[in-house]
Amino acid sequence: MISVVESQSYTGWSVVDCYAGEFHLRLRQLEKSLLQALNDAKGKILDDDSVITTLETLKQEAADISKKVEETDKVIAEIETVSQQYMPLSQV
Repeated sequence: MISVVESQSYTGWSVVDCYAGEFHLRLRQLEKSLLQALNDAKGKILDDDSVITTLETLKQEAADISKKVEETDKVIAEIETVSQQYMPLSQV
């Protein structure tokens, strides 16, 4: 996990971009696993335990990711607020 110490990394990517990329990547992985489970389903989809398990996991992890995105947004907003308070000092 990336620590939120600087608002900008050395490569020019912001911390928000890094977190957003991580969250997006995990959601894509979950989507792929769901599609694979649906593809592998035999008979009725809702009778297949692996599909149901995958759906439950997807729902829980998507909720966790949404919560982390909200938390990250709050931290970034707080960092921006503090940065703006020190901005006049940097222009002296």
